[in-house]
Amino acid sequence: IDKEIEYGDLLKVQDDLAVKPLTNFLTVKKGSKIEEPVSLLKIEGKNVCTSIIKKAENIENAVIIRVFNASREKTVAKISTESDIKKAELVNLNEEKIKEIPANKNLLEAEISPWKIQTYMLYI
Repeated sequence: IDKEIEYGDLLKVQDDLAVKPLTNFLTVKKGSKIEEPVSLLKIEGKNVCTSIIKKAENIENAVIIRVFNASREKTVAKISTESDIKKAELVNLNEEKIKEIPANKNLLEAEISPWKIQTYMLYI
């Protein structure tokens, strides 16, 4: 294995291969312009792996995002959304607030300790 490839990279590839992609075919008239795809949510960071993205259980307009650091070094998760984040919280598995985390418009940056799992609730 290449020395530049890390455990988190392998997990991301494994996830990509395990998910059956949704496909759709659309007939387009000649000369039509096809728009670029838009992502409503983007999660980035070295060795940051996504565990779950779901609607919050008891709160309207909130989404739960669980990520983990798949390395032995600290890393920063960068979670960006298409719309502004009104509030962001670090929560436990029961979706109970641990602490509020500052978000900058549509971007949340959070440091994750080695091998740590973090769950965030974003109010959008």
